[in-house]
Amino acid sequence: MADTFGVEFEDVARSFEGVIPDEDRALVEQRIAEAFRLLYGICPVVRVRVENRQVDPDLVADVIIRAVLRPIRDDSPIYKSESENGYSYSKDSLVASGG
Repeated sequence: MADTFGVEFEDVARSFEGVIPDEDRALVEQRIAEAFRLLYGICPVVRVRVENRQVDPDLVADVIIRAVLRPIRDDSPIYKSESENGYSYSKDSLVASGG
């Protein structure tokens, strides 16, 4: 499992404007681990810089929490799909137009 610098479900729940149902706890914890694996995979130097105190671990935690919260907050996503390398996205035209 990825080193998550102590980021847990409770951290995500505190940053959310509502209540995250208890039945979603396992999913949120899985998303935290996935977000750290993605971060370390794309930018492995982040872990080293945090361990060497060149980057504040709270900053990394904030980024991870926001990444985990994004799909939780978005009940009606405007974006239909996103890609990573060579970033791209497509919008749901009905939602994006307010329809």
